[in-house]
Amino acid sequence: MEQLLNELKALHIADYIGLITGILYVVLAARGKRLCWVFGGISSLSIAYGGFFLYQLYSDGILNLIYFGMAVWGIIAWNKSAGATLQVSRLKLRSHVNYILVSILAAIPISFLFSQYTDAAVPFLDASTTCLALSATIMTIRQNLESWLYWIVIDLVYVGIYFSQGAWLYSLLFVVYIIVAIKGFLNWQVFLNKSTI
Repeated sequence: MEQLLNELKALHIADYIGLITGILYVVLAARGKRLCWVFGGISSLSIAYGGFFLYQLYSDGILNLIYFGMAVWGIIAWNKSAGATLQVSRLKLRSHVNYILVSILAAIPISFLFSQYTDAAVPFLDASTTCLALSATIMTIRQNLESWLYWIVIDLVYVGIYFSQGAWLYSLLFVVYIIVAIKGFLNWQVFLNKSTI
């Protein structure tokens, strides 16, 4: 507990902004609220700063810059969605295979580059979660129910990554994300049932 309090005192303002807006993003996304993408964009920029300048998690920093662009895409896509509720759909097995395969194949050269040319803390896990998180974000934008299952797995790995770097508060944030992702999956199942009636 004392270490957590010490970490809270040592946090940069970008950490606080990233944490608060990140939680707002996930909670609003789980509820199917379009405003989630605004908070997602703010959180992404803040976490990118931390990845590059505070924690040496460069793949995660790059990921969060890409997330910012995807938040803009999310705002546009969700604003074009018809109706007051999300039009949730399910992924086919082939789509799962494609997302996972592309993510793994992309992670290999990224992790190699970061392990050879930077002081990246955990290059393969960092690159793998980066690539899978991009896939999960695309699924979220496309309103695929299974995106939440991907987020649960990704967030579990991020808990370990941030904990190993001494970033306990970010580890705690990803525990919160896991809980919200479970709730998001349950909420989106309701949206799916409404859209198939």
